[in-house]
Amino acid sequence: MSCKTEPLGKTHTGNPFSLATIITLMQDRSISFTHAPVMQISREGGLLASNKAGKTFFEENQDTAFIAETIRNVFTGGLSGEFEFVNLERTWLFTYQVSDSGIVDLIGMDISARVIQWQEMQFRHDRNHFILQHLQAGILIISAQGIIEFANDAFCNLFDLVMKPEIIIGSNFQTFTDKLYTYFENPVSFKELIEQCKETNDLLFDHKLNTANGKIYKVDFIPFNTENAPGGYTWQFQDITALTRANEIFEIAEKQFRTCINQLNLGLLEVDLQGKVDYVNHSFCRLTGYEQEELLQQSAAELLLTEASVKRMQSIQQNRTQGVGHTYELELKCKNGESRVFLISGVPKLDISGNICGSIGIHVAVSDPTSIKTNVGDHYKDVDEVQNPYHILNINKLAEIKELTVDAMSLAESGLIAEDVYVLKSYIRNLQQSMKATYQIITR
Repeated sequence: MSCKTEPLGKTHTGNPFSLATIITLMQDRSISFTHAPVMQISREGGLLASNKAGKTFFEENQDTAFIAETIRNVFTGGLSGEFEFVNLERTWLFTYQVSDSGIVDLIGMDISARVIQWQEMQFRHDRNHFILQHLQAGILIISAQGIIEFANDAFCNLFDLVMKPEIIIGSNFQTFTDKLYTYFENPVSFKELIEQCKETNDLLFDHKLNTANGKIYKVDFIPFNTENAPGGYTWQFQDITALTRANEIFEIAEKQFRTCINQLNLGLLEVDLQGKVDYVNHSFCRLTGYEQEELLQQSAAELLLTEASVKRMQSIQQNRTQGVGHTYELELKCKNGESRVFLISGVPKLDISGNICGSIGIHVAVSDPTSIKTNVGDHYKDVDEVQNPYHILNINKLAEIKELTVDAMSLAESGLIAEDVYVLKSYIRNLQQSMKATYQIITR
């Protein structure tokens, strides 16, 4: 034999292991042969010769099914081959060769680690397969040879394929291209996209295509490699029709809102979560003396807040980030260095998903910096915060501006009945009229 054996009684010296077989096994570097059991077994199952590891293995497994399995596999599987033996949660792979006289040469490998690795890999594969199968996005995975390796239900639904993904898998991708091309408004454009992606093998994300039935699909192309060679590519399709339409409606509503505010000569200021100015209209610039370019992307607090207003604004802003709107007074600095008191209706600014992305404030000047010097909070403390004004200026609910604003201002006015503040009362009545005009503009 090719490795040292220990004679046990009568030994057999003929028909050693095939050298080619041993070399092939040893080339697999993930398997250690340090403790590989090597044995010669008679047709009756007796141990004729072995190395030390073989002797130990044979003795430990005399009372197991090892001998019976060896005899059954060897004498029904041909003159050479391999079989697995599992015992005590360990898995062994045995390669055998049978001599003319019926002597069996065995070499074993402990492949337990490999089996565990394979089981873990299979678990990950099954998990990923389950996730892909249940995604709402349509997934199509193509091999480098153009064979469909995976498709999910969403893909079949998106392209109105009256078949299950299992029927598609294993088919040639070319057999489905005509169906995919004609599904889009411009088949030639989609065909060119496919050919370009396959040629360049570059990632492609968020490519929008119109379908023939009026929908909008987002298309992603993701190539992948196996062992530094092209392994195939993945297509992902998503129906973004509703989201696109919602964005368009949102943009139209926002444009209408800003147009209304500008017509009413109210100062509009929008800031992001860091307090930088995202948008400011001409009315606000006229009220403060700044140019739009001087305010955009600048810190509103640093440019506009007076020393007395900073602490008060910090408290308001903390509640604003939690979705609370306010109607409040604040003293702001004009560009010429003078201060001016504004009554501000402010609410959180929401993105299309409903997440807070900043603040919106509509400003009306209460004091004239050239003639009225009002101490903020001394006379108007009851209007410090009007409760529940949330959504007063929500641009997604323009039709409610009139009703909500009138209610908020009525609450503010009722809280000031005991105070003789003629200027503020007059302003509130004027603001009510302005909001009525806003409502007429929106609904006409």
